[in-house]
Amino acid sequence: MYAVTPSISVLGIIGNVLSIMILLKHGLVKSSNILLFTLAVADIIYLVSFNNVPKIIYETSDEIGFRGFSETTSSVLVVVYSVFLTSDFSSSLVSLTMPMLITLERMVAIFIPMKCSRIVTPKRTWAAVVVVVLYSLALFVYPNFWYQLRFEWHADLNASIGYRDFSPLHTRDAVVVRVIEDMCVYSISVIPPLFTVAGCIVISVKVKLVSIQRKKMTSKEVSSNRTTKMLLAVCAVYTVTCAILTVPINVPVISYGPFSETHPSNIAIVMYQVMNIFICINSSCNFIIYVGLNKNFRKTFKELFTCK
Repeated sequence: MYAVTPSISVLGIIGNVLSIMILLKHGLVKSSNILLFTLAVADIIYLVSFNNVPKIIYETSDEIGFRGFSETTSSVLVVVYSVFLTSDFSSSLVSLTMPMLITLERMVAIFIPMKCSRIVTPKRTWAAVVVVVLYSLALFVYPNFWYQLRFEWHADLNASIGYRDFSPLHTRDAVVVRVIEDMCVYSISVIPPLFTVAGCIVISVKVKLVSIQRKKMTSKEVSSNRTTKMLLAVCAVYTVTCAILTVPINVPVISYGPFSETHPSNIAIVMYQVMNIFICINSSCNFIIYVGLNKNFRKTFKELFTCK
């Protein structure tokens, strides 16, 4: 948390800023560009929120918590921590949902190309993005009220440590807690990756068949195929990340996160950091994929640093 994820995040933020500059230069008139633009913005917000100072202070102490701070300072830190946590989780949900929308857009473009421009319009794409953003905020704002700041004296450390612990509302909201937890699991680790994997397989088969037919007529690669391959690569990296995210869900003993218990096991903390590294990589590598697989993107990137 001091070096690895911050270093990855800095590179990711730079890459995503460059992606936004290039996408804006291309124009947000294509639905695929709108989705990639949203993905880049969500990734930047996630990478900034994930590396917030109160979180690093809280999670890297010898004893997890706010150690050595007054009650007032700890209260401010836990509020800032909660704000960034909401931003962190909401933006990661948006980031992990965009590949599903990208896959859906590509399926329409590949299977019904003549009607694609009428079905997948920029206005409808923006509407879908707004719905996803509002849903992610609705899912992660309320859980902050399940927590409160609690101080506990540790004689061995000769210090009082402030913990972000469950509040009485968490106990009263037992049913709501379960519902929101299930919604989080299905929204992040079940529905989007399953849909994306299935869609990518179908699209890959279709693209292969179309390529074979077109090779008989011309040797030139069609632009839509290049775009599809680039977007499939984005979805492939995303699928690997989601596969890693599902491990703690199926093995609860190694499950830990900011919405979990106060005193996790060591193996849970290690798994939590491994997951964080992969999510940061997922949010940081898209620019490399764009430049490596898309000729137009590569050309525009060069133009950004070329004097006319």
